[in-house]
Amino acid sequence: MITAKKAVYKLFGCTHLGDNWYLKEVLREAVSATGATPTGEFAEHHFSPHGYTLTMILQESHAAIHTYPEYDFCFATIFTCGDMNLDAAIDVFENCLNVKEYVVVKEDVSVDKEELEKYAKK
Repeated sequence: MITAKKAVYKLFGCTHLGDNWYLKEVLREAVSATGATPTGEFAEHHFSPHGYTLTMILQESHAAIHTYPEYDFCFATIFTCGDMNLDAAIDVFENCLNVKEYVVVKEDVSVDKEELEKYAKK
């Protein structure tokens, strides 16, 4: 079985959305809180007139933040292979971004052995 989990964090009323260096640190701290391991590798894109997407590569998969500063809002996502505690990230987001309200959507996207073998090259 390949164990995989995904969480999407809808974060309302955020601060610091224009500080890209700070967002990298927040994402690194949130990911670490889940038990996942950041590699230190990032990809980022700045949108015009505003907005920012930051993606972090993890040893277990990836994480991202997508900002909408005109609405004081951002999405954060964490996708991990393995049994990480994705709930632990919300405390970091709440405290570091001064989140006023949040919604977390989680999904178990694991694949069992029978499913894998059905499509594996023989």
